[in-house]
Amino acid sequence: MSDYFIYVLIAIIVIVGVWFIFAKVLKNKKPKEVTLKDIPIDLEALIHALGRY
Repeated sequence: MSDYFIYVLIAIIVIVGVWFIFAKVLKNKKPKEVTLKDIPIDLEALIHALGRY
């Protein structure tokens, strides 16, 4: 076998491995739900300051 074939085969194996790992990690990752307690400012005061209250 030529060296070129071995390099291509190794590259394909690495690409498939990385794709598989990212697919598993991103599939199981859920977005964090943001609540009003997570926001560091008072939204009522902000709306009032903008003149829409």
